Amino acid sequence: MGILETITQSKEGRMPPSSSDEATGLSTEDSVADIVAPVLSEHQAELIDVAFRREDGQRIIEICVDDDSECGPSLDTIVALSEILSQVLDAHDKGSAPYLLQVTSPGLDRPLTRVRQWLRNRGRLVTIDTTDGESLRGRIGPVRDNAVVILTVPTMKKGQRINPKRLTVHTVPFTSIALAMIEFEFSEPSDVDWEIVMDDDKLAAFVHQEGK
Repeated sequence: MGILETITQSKEGRMPPSSSDEATGLSTEDSVADIVAPVLSEHQAELIDVAFRREDGQRIIEICVDDDSECGPSLDTIVALSEILSQVLDAHDKGSAPYLLQVTSPGLDRPLTRVRQWLRNRGRLVTIDTTDGESLRGRIGPVRDNAVVILTVPTMKKGQRINPKRLTVHTVPFTSIALAMIEFEFSEPSDVDWEIVMDDDKLAAFVHQEGK
């Protein structure tokens, strides 16, 4: 899921908003989220985030969405949702300044915040900061009982083979995760850790052997 799909639409806006409009228009990220979340749910999608920013003086409303498909929303899905959300926001627009609407899907630069993201990224390298201040780096394993299994991976030099004895398994409850980010890899993962983390039987055997 390394590709970030983005669809942009330009919205002209109308008159500047009055103070009475600000609570119900498009003036805050929360107000936009309240508008689009139920609409996305009706179309089998989920709101991940709403962000306001400016680029070259242009106001941008970015809406990040996800769905249950194996690889995340397709480009066609993003295009369709962009059209739908554009019409919905137009209907709620109280005369905001011109803006660009960008509808995107989660890329590698977004934190893992949903269970489906963990499931979709099994095998990828992740760095986790826990709520108690610890840091963990490893490959994503299966999701079980509101927790994710992580096979820790030591930092290796290019071409260096991983010693299985240096691998450890941790079960991390989702409630203890403060931040989790996918780590981009410039080379193919090692066969050793990849085969263990992607196979439930091998992972169980590794845990059993580790416990001896």
